[in-house]
Amino acid sequence: MKIKKLLETSDYKPLIDLWNHEFGFIYPISEELFYRNVVKSDDVLDEGSYTVVDDNDQVIGFIVTKVWNQAFPIPAYEDRAWISLIYVIPKERKKGIGTLLLNKA
Repeated sequence: MKIKKLLETSDYKPLIDLWNHEFGFIYPISEELFYRNVVKSDDVLDEGSYTVVDDNDQVIGFIVTKVWNQAFPIPAYEDRAWISLIYVIPKERKKGIGTLLLNKA
């Protein structure tokens, strides 16, 4: 198992597929929307967003952390961050991967 910075991932399709498999019935995400809201967003923290891959480089979990959009400053939020999404595939749950992601973020 390896942990990598999310924004250094070269292929986001597995993340998009996992997202849509789990959350697609509530909030489906297209590739364009994922790139706009995660990969190319100024809100996403590079030092707080990670993926976990298994020994075959298959994504088994990820976390996306964000900060308030600096283009629209709100003083009460300027020193705050939050977890936008944390996800671990069902068969890998209860193995400490979510805790690893939270601690790393």
